[in-house]
Amino acid sequence: MAHAIFISYIVCCSVGLILSVRLIYRDLKPYRTNEMNRMFRADRRWERALAAVFNVAQAALLVNNITAVTMTITSTS
Repeated sequence: MAHAIFISYIVCCSVGLILSVRLIYRDLKPYRTNEMNRMFRADRRWERALAAVFNVAQAALLVNNITAVTMTITSTS
């Protein structure tokens, strides 16, 4: 029973990691340039950078969760 809970937790963390990587890509992807959003793009630069930093931190925590649960499963076997 405990192994099933651990494995389902790994699956949840893996899905969260995939979503975090997608958000990192969205935040770092350059916008298309046109004359309408030139000022908007300059104002959002720091907001996008901060969001990317938090997403990288979240991805690192998810990797640590997956590693810790994997070590727990292998140590209890």
